[in-house]
Amino acid sequence: WKACEAKGVCYKQFAVQSLKDLDAFDHVVVAMGAESRKLPELAHLPITPIKGQILTLEWPSNIPPLPYPFNAQAYIIM
Repeated sequence: WKACEAKGVCYKQFAVQSLKDLDAFDHVVVAMGAESRKLPELAHLPITPIKGQILTLEWPSNIPPLPYPFNAQAYIIM
């Protein structure tokens, strides 16, 4: 985020009912996941919501912590 901010990016977060509500912006990133289908312009997307699950484990003390998240068959984060 700091790199973007240094380039003059302005971050705004607010509720919208349609992509038309964002016409004043030069660029828009929609990061709503399955909720994207609530916007009329994106309702046609073939997105299937899937319930996530969380499993909390104790990390073995003899193994160093992961330096970054690991994404494979599961998403593992410290």
